[in-house]
Order: sequence, then C-alpha cells, then structure tokens
Amino acid sequence: MMMIRPIEYRDLADLLTLASKSGIGLTSLPQDAATLSSRIKRALKTWQGELPPSEQCYLFVLEDRERSRVVGVCAIEVAIGLTEPWYSFRVSTQVHASKQLNVYKSVPTLFLSNDHTGHSELCTLFLDPDYRYGENGKLLSKVRLLFIAAFRKRFMQRLIAEMRGFSDEKGCSPFWESIGRHFFSIEFAKADYLSGIGHKAFIAELMPKHPLYIDFLSEDAQKVIGEVHPQTVPARRVLESEGLDYQGYVDIFDGGAPLEAEIDKMRAVKHSRLVKVALTETPIFLDAPSLLVANDNYQHYRALLVNTALYDDRLPINAASAAARTAFLPWAHTPFEQRQQRVKRFAALLQQHQQSLAEIISRETSKPRWETLTEIQAMIGKVGISLHAYQARSGVSHTPMAEGASVLRHRPHGVLAVFGPYNFPGHLPNGHIVPALLAGNCVVFKPSELDAIDRRRNAEVVAAGRVAQRCAQLGTGRAGNRRSAGRQCRY
Repeated sequence: MMMIRPIEYRDLADLLTLASKSGIGLTSLPQDAATLSSRIKRALKTWQGELPPSEQCYLFVLEDRERSRVVGVCAIEVAIGLTEPWYSFRVSTQVHASKQLNVYKSVPTLFLSNDHTGHSELCTLFLDPDYRYGENGKLLSKVRLLFIAAFRKRFMQRLIAEMRGFSDEKGCSPFWESIGRHFFSIEFAKADYLSGIGHKAFIAELMPKHPLYIDFLSEDAQKVIGEVHPQTVPARRVLESEGLDYQGYVDIFDGGAPLEAEIDKMRAVKHSRLVKVALTETPIFLDAPSLLVANDNYQHYRALLVNTALYDDRLPINAASAAARTAFLPWAHTPFEQRQQRVKRFAALLQQHQQSLAEIISRETSKPRWETLTEIQAMIGKVGISLHAYQARSGVSHTPMAEGASVLRHRPHGVLAVFGPYNFPGHLPNGHIVPALLAGNCVVFKPSELDAIDRRRNAEVVAAGRVAQRCAQLGTGRAGNRRSAGRQCRY
C-alpha cells in the first residue's frame, strides 16, 4: 500500500537516498544530510505549532508500506519571502520608439522581482524513478492541495508552485549559461546546491538589478524560458488540471515556469468534501473510481488512493480488505518459523474437521463423499508441499560469484485476492492461500457465489482466521464484482 504521511526523523536515510536520485535542478532537495535534517526538524516544529508562518513548512513522504520505505517527498511552504527575499524574473515588455526615424520596437525583457512575497508554495516534489507508474505521481502531488483544503486557514491567499526548468543529461542549463554564469562565475550545479542548502546571500549581491533583453540571450536559452524539465511535465499537467497556471514569471536559475493560483479558486478547495467512512461486507461497485482520501487529522495526517465511490454521503470501504491491510505489516514481520507453525495448525484443523468439510462440499457440488474427502486431504497435503516450495523458491538465497556472493531476498507483496471456483471450492483457493500466508502476505478470499458461504464460514475460512489472526479475510459479493474486488486488494 502506498500512503502519504508527515515526515519523521527516522526518514532521513531514505530522504538522502531520494536526494541522490534527484539530479541537478531540484533546489529544495539537496544531497546534504545536515540541511535535510534541519528541514525535517523545521517540519516537525511546524506541526507542533512552534514556528511563525514565515518559517513554517509541511513536509510529507510517500511510504511503500509493504517495504517500510520512503519513495517520494513533497512539501508546502506556508509563506515565502518573509524571512529572506524571494526572487524571480518577470517576463515583461519594454518599448523603444522614435518618431523621427519612424521606428517602434517592443522588446521582451526579464526583470528581477519579489512579486511572490507572502505566497504559499508547493515545493520539493520528487518521486523515486522506480515508482513512477500507476497513480503514485498524482497521489504525491495532489495530496498537498487536499491538505490545504482541509486546513485552509493555515495558508495564504495565493499559491505558487515552482517547476524545475530544463537542463540536459549532464546537468547543464542553457538559461544559466546565458545569464547566471556571467554574473556569478560558477557552475549551475554549484549555484543550485548553494541555494538548496540556504546560502542565498549571493543572489541579492550579484543578480542584475536592471532589465535583461531576452533577444541578447542565446537561442537555446530563449527556447527554454517558461519551459520545464521533461521529468516535470507530468507534474505540471496535474497542477494545471487543479487550476494553477503560468502567469509570466520564470526561475532566476534555470528559467523554469512557476504556476500560480488563488487558493480559494482551486479545484481541490472548491470540490473536496468531508464524509464519514462506512465499513461494508460487500466489495465496492464495479469500476469504482480511484479517490484521494485523507483522515483530516492534523497531527497524524494520512492519505491514500482508494477504489470506491460515494454512497449516500458516505465512503464505503470493504471491511475484509481494510482488516487485511491493517494486519499485513505485523504478519509480514512475523518470523517465518512462527508463520510456519500457524499454517501447520491450519492443517491440523483441516484434519480435525475433514469429515464435516467433505460433507458440506458434497452437498454444494453434488460430488460423492469419497471425492470431496480426497479434496480435503489434498488441502492438508498442500501445506507440506508449500513449506518445501518456500524453502526452495523464497526466503534468502546466496550464490557464490567470482568476486563475492549474490544475495537474493524475497519480500511479501501485501494483500492478495483469491477467488474460489464452484467445482473445487477448497482445494484450488487453498493452493494460493497457504503459500501466500507462508510468504508473509495477507489474503482476502472470495468464495464462489454458488457456494453456501454462511455454512462454510465457521468450518473453513474462520479456521484459517484462527491460525493467521486477521491475515485471512472473507470477502463476499456477486460474480460481476470480482474485477472490482481485485482492484481494491492489489495496492
């Protein structure tokens, strides 16, 4: 499961790893432990109410809960430019005219400005390249707008989002080469780094105070004014869909395009709703949309994407899936020896109840008792087979190599959905449930709608639940809801 939460001190190592992957141009995520540690401390003090608005910053992380790993980061500065100047170039026009020569010339210029002073700012958006799939990027970007909507009074009237400007694969910025280098006499990467760690006095000391004629810049520099880095294009589209737009300012280092909006006119603020959660025993509707959902708890804020749909002003969440997700981390961290003992206990329970289970399956499928008893015995035998297979295919393996050893580690996926067929209601799903539990996963089991679910519940599914606590959950619903149940369980 991918979840947004406030940053914590324990996230520093993961944050440094992310910074090492961010490249040049993401000023607010420098690869500097002291700076990032100070930033975490400032964020925690913000949530604790110990800082004035001019110093407040909310820092969020995207956590892969299955791997206990931070894979993304985003932030909100409450009010920029109030403790130190905030600079940007305003793209303007200057007119040169002479009646005597019959010449009229309008020339585009860049003028150093502090026009965004006092705005709130969206910043520090970065997602691990390995996680740039699905809707992870949208979750990381949009959660800040949902947080602003929930706690509107804590932010200013206008919002700005600086977009990373263009730089090539070597980290070279044509905009910097055409302007910044002439005034600072340092490389773009160094200027970017100094700004990121808070050493910004050189900007005020060395930046030009008079308009710059855009026509005097190199052709490459002119082309990137108001453009963004290729990796930033998706983030720009997300923010533009929420109501932010480009209003004629560019970053002083790389020429990137800041986006702006009045906070009260943004889509998230105008249309987000506060509703109650309703746990339900049935899967969510077929093709339910993906909704960004947060708990509105200021001190313990959490947000994630959920496949569901509003019903009667309530947000239905499948109880079985929710319980399995809650149980996943404790079960995944349970030593294999303990998981093995619980699964063996499950086999013992099947052995104890095999006659009654065989009778139930016989009634449901019209199979002879000897055949259904064979099915139960196959379920019992599957436990031993799965234990052997786990040792051969999972866990940790070491392979000697020429210069050391190769280590292969397997990790659980999370919550898995298992759909039971009518003709083999015990044996076939059991072949997925037992290996999944041994590997540290949790399971939501959806029996066939043609089976007598209520009669088998105590004898079979609850037997698994007694072994693995809440790791094996029962899901119900119609056959047409199978696709929906699968989408809900595979996060």
